Parts: sequence; structure tokens; C-alpha cells
Amino acid sequence: MTNSKTAAFYLLIVAALWGLTFPLIGESMTTQDPFLFVALRFSLAALFVLPYFCRHLTKKIFIVGSILGVIQSIVFISQTIGLQTIDPSRAAFLTGINVLAVPFLSPLLKMGSPSRHDVLSAIICCTGIFILTECDIGQVSRGDFWIIGGAIFIGLSIVYIGQQSKNDMNPFMLSYSQIVFTALFAWIPVIFFSDMNLVPFTSSQALTSLFICSIFATILAITLQAKYQKYVSLQNAALIFSLEPVFAAVFDIILRDATPKIYTLIGGLVIMASIIYLEVWKPKEVIPQLKT
Repeated sequence: MTNSKTAAFYLLIVAALWGLTFPLIGESMTTQDPFLFVALRFSLAALFVLPYFCRHLTKKIFIVGSILGVIQSIVFISQTIGLQTIDPSRAAFLTGINVLAVPFLSPLLKMGSPSRHDVLSAIICCTGIFILTECDIGQVSRGDFWIIGGAIFIGLSIVYIGQQSKNDMNPFMLSYSQIVFTALFAWIPVIFFSDMNLVPFTSSQALTSLFICSIFATILAITLQAKYQKYVSLQNAALIFSLEPVFAAVFDIILRDATPKIYTLIGGLVIMASIIYLEVWKPKEVIPQLKT
């Protein structure tokens, strides 16, 4: 297995872990407070990484981690609120548009401008979203807007992580800092909007979902992304991450015995087609070699 393939393999694991969270969180949100779920998820993860984080904390890490903490808090709270009202498969496909947001957000951090391929891909993606709403804009729900908003901030986090990882920042501190600061910032909406009811989190199913989301989909996934994303092109990373809704749909069928709607499938395929088009036609980046 070549170095680039090794990095791509680990990013594929990241996409699978993120996909798994959609049916897990979707099932949990029938009884649990979304703000409290996000705060508990990242607080549990932070407990495991806090010793390493405290030993290696610097001023730069503090700044980068704080910025990522704000971004990630918005991402996960938006996703969790959205999953209260829409199907996990639908939410996953809408989240997939984050890779299309990357080229349009890159200029903010001086990492390039969108090309004509980016614009055409975005148009195809919007068509997929229109189909996803059963070709009726009136079918767009509040949950859809929460998910789309979260997807935009995911795109922003990908750009920012890509910028910082190319600066040779310690990948463990890049990942652990965002976990710790996300945990801190996630408690702010809990203080103002949550009733702090922990009873729904005491069932075995709830604890299992919380554990999987905290350890595997947070610590493991974020660490793998921070370590390996810089060793593949931004286009290849986007293509790999675009498989997240596919994994979500598969896990949704396995875990919840759910059958996606035909509009969800067709709209999702069009959204993925827009992403694949972007990866096939856009010029590739020059990337560093993976050190062994």
C-alpha cells in the first residue's frame, strides 16, 4: 500500500465514523436535549485527551483551538438540532455539501478562489437539494436549514484545519485542542437553553451512542483527519468525505431498519454526482509526501 493510499484509507475510516453518528444521534434525539448531548459528547472525549493537551499547550494552540472550538460547536449543535426533525439519510446527504463549500470559503484564508468547475458543481448540488425536497421548496424544513448551516461550517473547518496542518502543527494538538475547546463552548447554550435533564442519558442505548460518538467519532476521527488530511489533495479528501452520507444511509438501514425515500436517494445521488464531477475535472493539487 503506497503512502497516499495509506492516508486515503484512514480518511475513509473518518468518513465511516462520521456516517455512523447520523443514525445514532437521530435515534437519540427523540428523547434527549440536543445541546446537552453535544456538551456531554465532547466533555467525555476531552477527559481522555486533557492530560496530553495540558502538557503541550502553547499560545498558538490556544488560539487555533479556540477558533476550531467555536466552529465545531456550531457544527455539532446545528447537526444535532436538525436531526430532531429530519431523516438521518437526508441529513447526511445535505451535510455532504460541505465539500462544495470549501472552494468558496478558501479565499477567506487565502487558500485559492473558486473556479468555473466549482460554480458548476455547486449548481448541480443545488439541483440535488431541490430533488431532495421532493421538488417542492415548500418542503424545506427548519431542520434542513440547521443541517445546511452546519455543513457550511464544516467546510470552514476543513479549510482552517488544512491551513494549520500545512504549517506543520502537531496533529495531536490540532485535534485535541478542538475537542477541549468544543467541549467548553458547547456548555454555553446548555446554560441558557437546556433544562439539564440527565435522565434520558442513563439508558444503555443512550450511553452506548454517547460513548461511540465521543471515543470513535470524535477522538479517533478528528485525530485521523488532523494527521492524514494534508497528505492527500483537497479534492481527494473531499471525494472521500463525500462518502459520509453513503455510510450514513447504510448504517441507518442496519441499525434502524430504515428505508430511504426515493427522493432522498435520487437527490443524494445528484449531490454526490456534483462532488464527483468536481474531483474529476478540477486540476489536482501538489501535496507533500507522507513521512514514514
